[in-house]
Amino acid sequence: MSVAVIHSFIDHEANHSRDETLGPPLCRIYELFASDPLPETAPSPASLGLFARRATKIIGRWMRGLGRPNPFFDDRTNAPLVVPRVLTQRERAVL
Repeated sequence: MSVAVIHSFIDHEANHSRDETLGPPLCRIYELFASDPLPETAPSPASLGLFARRATKIIGRWMRGLGRPNPFFDDRTNAPLVVPRVLTQRERAVL
């Protein structure tokens, strides 16, 4: 199961699996909090090398300015395009 992935950019009508669209999972994190046992095919736990690789990519993109434009923030003001709000009890019940 993927967690913390924004699915709005995925073309759900294309009928591709998550692994086809995003690539296979590289590791598992927080498996102690899983509600079910992990499948036999679960990836191995995260390694220090994997964290280093991710950090290098993030810092490199940030230094080259590749994080802009960001679809979630206004380019001029850096303000969020949509302000998060807490749903009322009634709104939650409708969902």
